Amino acid sequence: MKKILLAAIVAVAAAMFAGAQEKKAVAPYENYDAAMASNKTFPMAVEWQDAQKAELAKLDDAWADGLLEGGKAAIDALLAEVKPGYATDPMKSTQIAALSQRVMVKFPQPWWKFWASDDHPARQLWTSRLLAFATDSKSVDVKIFFLDQIRWCGYKGQAKGVRALKGSKEVSDFAEMVAAELESR
Repeated sequence: MKKILLAAIVAVAAAMFAGAQEKKAVAPYENYDAAMASNKTFPMAVEWQDAQKAELAKLDDAWADGLLEGGKAAIDALLAEVKPGYATDPMKSTQIAALSQRVMVKFPQPWWKFWASDDHPARQLWTSRLLAFATDSKSVDVKIFFLDQIRWCGYKGQAKGVRALKGSKEVSDFAEMVAAELESR
């Protein structure tokens, strides 16, 4: 009796799932080559990097230190290149990321100086300008771009300013996450 009952359950289950399997499975990249050939609006990242090797090689520590020495005017000129609608020149956004990395690596607070301020003037200027541009922007994607940079190199003391950013639910949610990360440092 148990075998008959089990066989009946298996038969019913097989019948139910047989109808659901009629769709043809499609490989995720089945038409990849055709799609890439027809869509040359934007190059792939690796293609862009290969084409920009010489320019990318110039983004070294000396370049970053030189730009930081240019002060507020040089920093503001670069940050003003971030455009809404994801229209920012990829080289400019790469330069901004390189500067965030440089201030984060060059001006960290040593772990053993827990009593000292970690506000290095160049890093403080960079992060304060990022926050100012995020605050002044009307575009959600631009605010989030600047918040992402602050996320990597900002200071604990900037969490309140980050939380004050307004614009949309996405901005508020991301600002809260960035502020929490800054406070945990």
